[in-house]
Amino acid sequence: RPPASYSPHVKKIRRVERKLQVTTQMSKTNKETKNGEATARQRLSRVLGHMMPSNEIAPSYVNGCERKKHHAITSRQFLFQNEAFKELQLKTPLQIKEIKTLKVDNVSEYVSKLEWRENVCERSKLNGTPRGYNRFTSNDEYIIGDIIRKANHSETAVSLLRAGARSHICWKKGEVRAAIVTCGGLCPGLNVVICQLVETLHFNYGVNYIWGVKMGYAGIWKKEIPWLRLTPSSIIGINELGGTILGSSRGGFNLEAIVDSLGKNKISQLYIIGGDGSHRGAHAIYQEVKRRKLKITVAGIPKTIDNDIGIIDSSFGFNTAVEEATKAIRSSVTEACCIPNGIGITKLMGREAGFIAAHAVLASRQVDLCLIPEVPMPMEGEHGILDYIYNTCKVQG
Repeated sequence: RPPASYSPHVKKIRRVERKLQVTTQMSKTNKETKNGEATARQRLSRVLGHMMPSNEIAPSYVNGCERKKHHAITSRQFLFQNEAFKELQLKTPLQIKEIKTLKVDNVSEYVSKLEWRENVCERSKLNGTPRGYNRFTSNDEYIIGDIIRKANHSETAVSLLRAGARSHICWKKGEVRAAIVTCGGLCPGLNVVICQLVETLHFNYGVNYIWGVKMGYAGIWKKEIPWLRLTPSSIIGINELGGTILGSSRGGFNLEAIVDSLGKNKISQLYIIGGDGSHRGAHAIYQEVKRRKLKITVAGIPKTIDNDIGIIDSSFGFNTAVEEATKAIRSSVTEACCIPNGIGITKLMGREAGFIAAHAVLASRQVDLCLIPEVPMPMEGEHGILDYIYNTCKVQG
């Protein structure tokens, strides 16, 4: 079957595939099998070529063989490689001579004699053989961070290692025991993240022991707080619940006790869902694990509705926060419109980032003034906040 991402073209592919079979059968009758298959493949390749940039995919799909692992090319990259599009391209004075990348630590740096094995999907959600990965990400794939460039910009760029499933992993079958913990304040989508982690670990990597640590960092080492066994059946429906099924707390960080507990419980992967404070704790745990040379990986999953993480476009929970903020703005507008010279003020979260305020204002389209930390405004004066509010009230009443 063709990849699910090309589903709009499935009917067209089926039609050409039937033509392929007819052409091949006719060629067999005329003892021209090779020429017939080649002609039919060319027809199918022309159709698939509009959707699949790789020339290797069409033959492997036609033969019914296992589809080869290939590097995915996005629709935007495919457009850039189009010959007609290349004719419209002009040279610019922009040059990038050197690209630096941020280092990503790996367990192989402090644990010796690792046994690597091929990364294959271990289980299937349905009865049958696991489908497998569509592609693997290699360690030489990078994403350039500062993509907006000027003519006088530096010729050095900064990149990030691209995330994704690797072709080989250093964990034996049945070796991994994972733990998931949520720390800090609540955020929409926490249970969704937990759900996805459990399903990916269970089905893709065959992990049998997945533990949910209750009540934040303190739950890792305090004996009176029991851990929760997580399985695909136990997490059904939690994505519809608010908060986190594991509970959360601030504080309770005891580095020595946490690492001791991870070793005692034979935890090999720790997933920490939290904000900036929680990630400082995650970094400290990693440093201690590295110092002891334990085969434990620590993964941090950023949790913030403020969307104030510079290297990602949007953090989970942000859209929900904007939606709820829009409701609050609507109530303020209703209140202000019901009295003479009414002024409604809505204060939103965001700390030093105005993403929630700015997006909520754009969504509501009923706000006269939006104040965000990134743009300082004087309170008084000709162009100050008070003067603007006064003039607005005179006009709108």
